[in-house]
Amino acid sequence: MSVEWLKLRLLNFAQVYSINRKELKCMGLILILAIGFYLYKTGDLQRMINNLHETKNYQTNEAKRILDIRLAKGEITEEEYNKLKSIL
Repeated sequence: MSVEWLKLRLLNFAQVYSINRKELKCMGLILILAIGFYLYKTGDLQRMINNLHETKNYQTNEAKRILDIRLAKGEITEEEYNKLKSIL
């Protein structure tokens, strides 16, 4: 289901029920707010936000782990290690 198809269906709905574009936009906004409120009340919104943060933390932790391994193998010096770790 593409965005263009959805737009056409909404415009067709508006024409059939004699709804102008302003009213249609208002109904869309109300629908988005209702879905957001539902997700907030059920706790799903917080879980989604936490999942986004976990992904970012995982990538940073993975990079630090690789730096630790490269230092242990002697592939990088301690000076390079400290410089790269400060960037992360």
